[in-house]
Amino acid sequence: ILNKAMQAAGRHLAEVEGRLAPLAQLNPDDATSVLEAIRSSLDASFETAMRQQSQATASQFAAFKARLALGSEEVEISGAPRTVTKLDGARRFVGLRAPSTIGGVLELRVDVSHDAPMVVGARINGVAKAVTARLLDVDLAARGVPVRIVLGNDYGVITRDEVGRVRYSGYLPLDRDSREGMNEVQQLRGAEHICTVVLSRSLRGWGLDTVETDDAQEESPQEESR
Repeated sequence: ILNKAMQAAGRHLAEVEGRLAPLAQLNPDDATSVLEAIRSSLDASFETAMRQQSQATASQFAAFKARLALGSEEVEISGAPRTVTKLDGARRFVGLRAPSTIGGVLELRVDVSHDAPMVVGARINGVAKAVTARLLDVDLAARGVPVRIVLGNDYGVITRDEVGRVRYSGYLPLDRDSREGMNEVQQLRGAEHICTVVLSRSLRGWGLDTVETDDAQEESPQEESR
């Protein structure tokens, strides 16, 4: 897609240069200024497009890895089927022990000891460092990255799949009206609130400069094969 856009832009620039030819003969400085302004605008547009494509690729790769680890399921959104990661295993406690980090699922460590939740760390296993770096500036809510929010010292786990479905497991009361014995459905309101706050900023917006990973590769397999 980007290659086609670059070719189209090149043709457009050549057309503009042709139209500027008469002006160049009369006033070369003005023609040069116009052409440079157009070039700068196109360069900025391509940089934005390449960054967006890079972030989308990273998000899709993470979702692919998560589905390999956990499986997938189909849900209907606005009458159309969507494939999402089956995140049940990402929040299944064994006694009081939360599940370990799962490949492809972006794990966000959240401090809930303050008035508002704060993201204090991020990790995604099974993904190359170059890919994790791209996730720092991604709009996680919009890009559909499978997310696992770990509260405090593993007191609770919130998951959010690619289409925005939020679920909660744990023993930390999330809602101010919580009481002993409340189940996952009753805790959903608090989980959704925390999820909304957490995803309201990018990871860099939360002050993070790295996403930890267990993968020592600098590039993703797709990039190495190019």
